[in-house]
Formats: sequence, structure tokens, C-alpha cells
Amino acid sequence: MCGLVAAVWRRPEVEHTDRVRRACDQMFLRGPDADGLWESGPVSLGHRRLAILDPTSRSDQPMVSASGRFRIVFNGEIYNFHQLRSRLQQRGIQFRTSSDTEVLLELFEIHGPGMLSMLRGMFTMAIWDGVSRQLFVARDPYGIKPLYVTSGPHGVVVASQVRALLATGLLSGDPDPWGQATYWLTGSVAEPHTWFAGARSFPPGHFAWVDESGMRTPVCWHSVADDFVNTAPQPIAQTRDQVIEAVRSSVAAHHVSDVPVGVFLSGGIDSGAIAGLLSALQDRPVQAITLRFGEFEGTIADETSAARVIAGTYGLDHHVRVVTQAEFREDRPRILADMDQPSVDGVNSWYASKAIAELKLKVALSGVGGDELFQGYGHMSTLPRLVAASALLSRLPGWSRVSHSLASAQASRSGNPRWLEFPDRLGSLPGSWLARRGLFAVSELSSLMGEDLAREATSRASVQDWIERQFPESPVDPRVTMSLIESRMYLRNQLLRDSDWASMAHSVELRTPLVDVELLGDVAPYLASLRHFKGKTLLAAAPTPPLSDAIVQRPKTGFAIPVQQWLGAGAGATEHPTREWAREVASAYASTN
Repeated sequence: MCGLVAAVWRRPEVEHTDRVRRACDQMFLRGPDADGLWESGPVSLGHRRLAILDPTSRSDQPMVSASGRFRIVFNGEIYNFHQLRSRLQQRGIQFRTSSDTEVLLELFEIHGPGMLSMLRGMFTMAIWDGVSRQLFVARDPYGIKPLYVTSGPHGVVVASQVRALLATGLLSGDPDPWGQATYWLTGSVAEPHTWFAGARSFPPGHFAWVDESGMRTPVCWHSVADDFVNTAPQPIAQTRDQVIEAVRSSVAAHHVSDVPVGVFLSGGIDSGAIAGLLSALQDRPVQAITLRFGEFEGTIADETSAARVIAGTYGLDHHVRVVTQAEFREDRPRILADMDQPSVDGVNSWYASKAIAELKLKVALSGVGGDELFQGYGHMSTLPRLVAASALLSRLPGWSRVSHSLASAQASRSGNPRWLEFPDRLGSLPGSWLARRGLFAVSELSSLMGEDLAREATSRASVQDWIERQFPESPVDPRVTMSLIESRMYLRNQLLRDSDWASMAHSVELRTPLVDVELLGDVAPYLASLRHFKGKTLLAAAPTPPLSDAIVQRPKTGFAIPVQQWLGAGAGATEHPTREWAREVASAYASTN
């Protein structure tokens, strides 16, 4: 896991070197082990390295190919690089390092963009072709690793962080109205937008070529949406066997490392299954960390007891890390400064990564993505029923007036105007998702963003129309549709992005075995059949022994933190603590950029 910056300038100038250096300095925590800068003619490549595979200096970047034609800066991990390396060696290629980066270079020399479909991993990369004088840019299909682009009269610059682009001095602070609106409405900035008008997120599963004339239209080489669409009911026994085997294979693949691997352990199924599978792959006990909050003691939100049961079952070296309100108050300025883009989430991952770093670990596995893939959220079944019921009720004379009246009454009682939007949101599954995940109402945008920005954002299209356009083709099964929506919206825009900045803030590489393209491809044919396995029981059955019934049947709590108590929101508070935190995050982000 690292940080990269790559630029193709229209006119090489002396100050460009300083711009790239400032961008790399901004990403120091992403890669404190080494830094590198290479320039030639119109191209600049910068890198910060967190050494995981072949931690010697011979694998520092930018790295040049054996032929001397290509140079690469790369962020991520290629989990099947050993197999790919063996195939290349069979072709007579000799390697100078034991890193996955060199494998990428040699694959690209032979296959060009075709090599992308061979990779299992999380990645962004930029490869300069010294012969054609073009830069090749690519990002993994799920979008696990971030990559941002800014372009203008100076040329094109890509980087692992928006703040790195800001550090170059080439990205103005002009706001992106739609990007900022999506933050207020959903709690995170939705791709491809960012907080700023001049920066865009490079699309997942795409590659593009850049030369002195600019970036060409990105080409899609893998869309995860296609995997969700291509599903149909399968035999129950076959579903069980294939899904369990796919999960085991993914955890094994994500274990590849030249340094010890730890695990984030909550009291739930996702992290418990990963911890159990990981324990079978290591000779020494797996180091696992669980966060504990005194405010949750004696409640279902306290995951410590359940995590201890899991740790005892699989012989984990279990560390319970207590986080207090006083520590949060002390850390709050740094947490806000570490956010690459505003988010109402990520504090939990920030503290889990802090605990991992305190154990001197560089790599940890996380259960993020389990609910999205294995339909673990309760609303994945309730929302389709609500949408179907709404369609039937809408045929009744006067129902629209009644439903809006009920919504108005609830908005008045709760003090949350978002309830006013509920009747109209229940006309589609994407709309119902927004009703469930939403934070603020569209009617509140003017007070949050200012009238001009709010007007510009909402004049383009309604929020619901925009979300629905993200899903031109949906699976027939509504539960699978909800899984796709959660994966494309909540997982990509919030969970994965938060996992990245929160872990990188502590120089920790966070791996996500349940967010994996090969796992998705193996499981996709069986997604419609998961309805027969209540409560992610297939995931629970993957380790040996399986997770206990007490863990499987434990009420879902999420990876929660005591926001209400920490923010001092008492019984007389006028606003939900998440909404309060959203305001503070946005204010802090604006003041630091």
C-alpha cells in the first residue's frame, strides 16, 4: 500500500518538480518507508512506499522494466503475483526483485492493457511508455484503491489523494456543487465527483491513456455490476459448497505478505469468519484487535465478549483496545485532518488502524463488504417489500395525499424534514435506498451549502434520478438489486474510501477479502439463492470449526462508536449526532483546504 502521483505536462517547467514533491510529502503516511521521484521530458512520477512485499530498497518506486521502456508507480497489492511470476519465468523472464510491482511491469510489456484481467488484487497504477510517450493509468474494478485526476492548461495529474492534488497548487478550491450535495444527502461524496470542481475520481474497472494533449476517454475493462446482473437461482447444496469454497480461497489469497498479518475483530460474522480462516493459514497465533467503549458496557453494542469467544475458538492473540471520550477529543483534530474527503464514518476504522499500528503491524484484514455481498442488511429484504406495497397502495384513490400527510406528521414529530421525501422515494429500489441511507433532506441543502450552490446542484437533476441512472440494468431478484446498490453506493463511496484514509493515516495496509473481484465472480451465480441461508450462515460456516450459533444469532450492531455521548448530545439535543458530526466534518474540511 502506497501513494502515487503521476503527471504528463503540456510544457515541462522547473516548478513542476516541486509540485510533485509536495504531493508526495502530503502522502508521507501512506508510505513512510521510501520515496521516489523520476522525471523525463513531459512526465513526472512520484511515489511513497509502505514496504509489504520484498521490503528491500530494490523494490522502491518508480521502478523501471528490464527493457528500460516502462516505468511504474503503483499503489495496492496483487495477491496472485506468485502465480503470474511463475508463468513469466516459464517464458524465460528473469526477475531482479521478489515484488508484485516488477511482475506488473513485465506483464504490461507483453500484454499491455490486457494484463488487467489477469490481476487479483486492489490497485491503482500509472505506467510510462518511453517509446510511445504515453502514460497508462488504471484502477481496480471495485475501486478499493482511490485515484483522482485534475487537468488543465498545465496538463494532467493523477494522485492517490485529493489532498495530494491540492498540494500541487494546481487544483483550486472551487466547490463541486453536486459532489458537496451528495455528501450532505448521503454522508459521503459520491464518485466520480469530489468536494472540488477541478478533481474527479478515476472510474473503477477502467484504464486510460494520457499524453501531452490530455487524457483520453477511460475504457471499461471490468464492471462489477455485470456480475450482479448475471445471476439466477441455483441448487441449495451447490450454493453452499461453492460459496464456502470461494470465501476460503479469497482469505487465503489475501494472506500473501512478507510481514505479519493481523485482523480487525468485531463480535460479528464477517470479521469472525475471516479471523477463523486466517488462523488456519498461520503457524503463529493471529493478532486480532477489538475496540471497546465504556459507554457501551452492558449493552448489545459492546462487542468485546463476542469477540473473546471468537478469539478463544481460533486461538487468536486477542487485544482489546479501549477508546475513551477523552482520547477522541484529543485525536479529533487529527482525525478530521486525515480525511481525504469529508465523511460521517471512518472513525471506527481510524481507531482500529491505530491499534494495529500500536502492535507494530503493517497489514490487517477487515470484514468490510460482507453485508453488501452476502445480503446482511435487514433492509435488503424489507425495502423491496415496502416498494412493492407502495406500488399497490398508490392505486388507491387519495393514497398520495394520505402518505404525504403521514410523512409530514412524522417529520414534525422527529424534527427531521427528510421524512417529507419518503413517499416519493418508495417508487423504486434506488429511491428506497436513499430513503434508508439518507442524512439530510434536499430542502435543507440551501442552509447547508448556500442558496447558489444548492440551486446549481439541484438544477441538474433530482437526486433520485441521478442514483437511478447509476443502475441502467438491475438484477431480476430485488435482494440482489439491493446488494448491487449497496456495493456501488455505500461500499464504494463510503466504506472503502474510509477504510483507505483511516488505515493509511497510521501507515497500515487494510485488506478486504470480502471485497474481491474473483470472489464476486465465483459467488455471483449463487447470489439469488442466498435467500435460503439466513443471517450469512454460509460465511459463518467457512472456517473450521464454524462460528458458533451464539455468534450467528447475535443481533447485528455494526462497527459502532458512541458518537452521541462523545459529541455531548444529550436527551435535549435538537439534532441527531450523525447530522451534527456531518456539520463539524464539513466545517473542518473547508478550513483546512
